[in-house]
Amino acid sequence: MNFLEFSVVIMPFTIICVMGYIFFLAFVDLRYTFTTFNNPEKKGNVKFFANELLIGLMFLFLGFAYPFIFNFKTSDPVILGQLYFHLWFSLSIHFPSWALYLFFANKNDIKKNRHYTYEEFKEITRTAHSSDLKAESQRKILHLISSGIVIGFYFVGMLFEVTGFIPSILPWNSNLFSSFMQINVGIHFVFAMSIGDNLRLQKFEKLGQVGRDWMKNSVRPEEFNTFTGAQIMGLALIPFFFGSQALLISVVLIGALSDAAASIIGKRFGKIREFTSKSKKTLEGYIAGFITTYLILIIVHLFAPFPNANWLVVNLMALSAAIAFLLVDIYAKMITDNFLNPIVCGTVITLISFLLT
Repeated sequence: MNFLEFSVVIMPFTIICVMGYIFFLAFVDLRYTFTTFNNPEKKGNVKFFANELLIGLMFLFLGFAYPFIFNFKTSDPVILGQLYFHLWFSLSIHFPSWALYLFFANKNDIKKNRHYTYEEFKEITRTAHSSDLKAESQRKILHLISSGIVIGFYFVGMLFEVTGFIPSILPWNSNLFSSFMQINVGIHFVFAMSIGDNLRLQKFEKLGQVGRDWMKNSVRPEEFNTFTGAQIMGLALIPFFFGSQALLISVVLIGALSDAAASIIGKRFGKIREFTSKSKKTLEGYIAGFITTYLILIIVHLFAPFPNANWLVVNLMALSAAIAFLLVDIYAKMITDNFLNPIVCGTVITLISFLLT
């Protein structure tokens, strides 16, 4: 039996194993959500509970959807076997890698006598935290990493196909390669954020210096007692892995660029406050987010065309997504816009595409 035949035979096993990994993380997140519901630091803030519950439910969605995640890309059983095998293999290394890191991180902390408590971490992070324009811009730029990965693999896939790097004897193509790499990195990212967040919140003393530095740069003071926005932002992209490259790239860019434009322009040039002078959001920020969202879809269609969509349809999708982003920016209070922006805008784009193409 060669590798291709072997990967097809064990495909049910590889799928079940990865589902198990995902459901385990869902259980860990939901357990923290419900067991800390009445903690003094969280009591009375329903927003914490709503977003934590949403993260757990999105992990459950990913677990149940996983057996079909590649079926929208190919129907070839040999290729499916390879895709599920390689993703299972890489994810099977993820947990042991954390265990190995934590073992050596703990030994290193003991050796250098640099243990400190989570309360001390909060104080250090709170002191170093800044919400000025420069600091906010740096945090928003970090959001570009996800879009850079998605777009990067899209172009790498195209390059491989043009140069013949993908063997012609295999029914692979640029879209399939790009989709696999995007899904692979995306799932690893949400795994890492989930494990890192839970260690920070429940076993901080074991996190190690590298982990503490990582969290110091990613957590905000208002997230000290809950999960960071990065985890829910990554999970919000999962449903769009099932769609076209144009849809996925658009949603990722809206989550990264539109929010950044609204925040940075609002802080730098905002003069007209929303409703009251005490509001942090401004009319200039709303306009920047609206225009950025519209332009994202127009530009994406130039290099990754929406399937079967002419320019009229693309403009309608762009305008609808921009309006959706604006409404989320204005009215989202309970659930973080890190989740709502990709989900709402992506859903609107999908509906327009379905109705008009």
